[in-house]
Amino acid sequence: MNKSGTSLSEKEILNIINIVEKDLLHKTKIPFTLNSKWNLNFPDQAGVYAGFINSKLIYIGETGNIKARMKDLRRTYNHSLRKKIGKLKLSGILEGNKYSEEIEAQLDSFMIKNLTITAHALRFGRIEVETRLIAKYKDQLLNSPNKRG
Repeated sequence: MNKSGTSLSEKEILNIINIVEKDLLHKTKIPFTLNSKWNLNFPDQAGVYAGFINSKLIYIGETGNIKARMKDLRRTYNHSLRKKIGKLKLSGILEGNKYSEEIEAQLDSFMIKNLTITAHALRFGRIEVETRLIAKYKDQLLNSPNKRG
């Protein structure tokens, strides 16, 4: 057994991470919309997802249900990526767990014009994959600096 408690070798773990990374970076990116059925573009499974602004990787996340998590992107109080975009791109100041109506409208517009998402269903190891990808791309991501170690 290795450090993560699995019987996979480090080489096998790196192979899985590389497969997921290539899939996230190179598959067709799904443009964000406010349509209530937008999340139906994603699997109803656990996995890892990536956010892109104008095709540049800006966020890596993991979730127990990709389809449900994508629904959260429409509401600031439910998703840290949305909060980060509002703060960094629109200079928004949170009022509780959301922005003013004006900033929320600008945020919706910005995300519709610029944000795309890819996802990779992964039944196990999603936290490990997310952790390693965040570490690899940390200089370009909006993820919190100390997320996952």
